[in-house]
Amino acid sequence: VELRIGCRPPSEGPLWLRVTGVGENTVLAGIVRLLDRAVAEKPRLAQLADRVAGIVSIAGAGWHDPAKCQPSSPVAVLQIHGTLDAVIQYGGGANLGVKYPGAEATVTAWAQRNGCGPKATQDKAMDLDVLVPGAESEVHRFTGCQGGAAEWWQVHGASHFPKFPKGFADTAWDWLQAHAKP
Repeated sequence: VELRIGCRPPSEGPLWLRVTGVGENTVLAGIVRLLDRAVAEKPRLAQLADRVAGIVSIAGAGWHDPAKCQPSSPVAVLQIHGTLDAVIQYGGGANLGVKYPGAEATVTAWAQRNGCGPKATQDKAMDLDVLVPGAESEVHRFTGCQGGAAEWWQVHGASHFPKFPKGFADTAWDWLQAHAKP
């Protein structure tokens, strides 16, 4: 069994695991325990909110139950998400039976936590996926935040793994630096 965690898979199809054993001490049981703990516990970002200024989430999702995430202080959140993501769907869905909100709902929840205005505004388009022609990405930003920030960059036509252009890491870093804690 080859299991890769934290790397880009060669394709976007389903993940297949060959289970060669069952029981409490198997790799699969460890993964299930880890997922159960992640669902049950307070999200790490909420635990560290007083020490974390911001995050850039690529194709992630928040908690379906906002009560599970109550940070002690505002956090700047940028969500970058492809509209054709079949792994963590842009509009929300479920993974292993656990519901998750879509990109817009995730960032809207952060906007509420950060005391932002009620509606996001749209900024100029960006080119974030070299495989999709033109400036395919819409920038949505909440304004008037009492602390932190809340934005999502909607990458039209992109999958779970957008092919970011050269310089993307600098763009993400610049966003984080622009939202440092006071």
